Amino acid sequence: MTTSDYWIKGFRLFFCAVEESLPEVLAGAGCREGWLQGEALRFFRRRGDHFHVNCAPLAKRKTADFAAYAGDQDNAELRMLGEIKIFGVSGYQEKILGVAVAPLVKRLDAGERRLLLSTDMALASSRWTLLHDYARLRGYSAPEPLTKLLILVLDTRAAKPDRFGRVLHAVDFNPGAVELHATSHFIARGWIVE
Repeated sequence: MTTSDYWIKGFRLFFCAVEESLPEVLAGAGCREGWLQGEALRFFRRRGDHFHVNCAPLAKRKTADFAAYAGDQDNAELRMLGEIKIFGVSGYQEKILGVAVAPLVKRLDAGERRLLLSTDMALASSRWTLLHDYARLRGYSAPEPLTKLLILVLDTRAAKPDRFGRVLHAVDFNPGAVELHATSHFIARGWIVE
């Protein structure tokens, strides 16, 4: 099993473990990501991983949302780092994607099912967006083996996705997303960032 496979499998198990609690927390817009990070910390440490949140430097004045090391020593090798985003499929400001949404909606209306995004599409003002997190992970260089993950959790409790929600369901990077877990309340997808 590769390091990437290990972490994908781990996050699949994690989202199964929080399947019942996560829908309740999705209603708390100010705490969702922190709660999910805390639950991931508990889950991965219980299985013996050296998992940390908000401590691995990712960019200037920015730490990764989560990371794992080879051990707990100060000089332990970084093995995995990642970013997480939680969005609803209705009622969100479109700027949090990091790209202009209108052209993507037109592509969906024309029949495209997969909207491949790239870092050159990023809006200049988009610092804390899905695309910017992806770009930061892509730009992070470290010795092998390092798994870089971007995780997107979609709150699907809305009756019908708005145009932004339709785009979120279709956005993808290369290599493509892996479905981590899906219920009637949320979908968790992950990308291995190369």
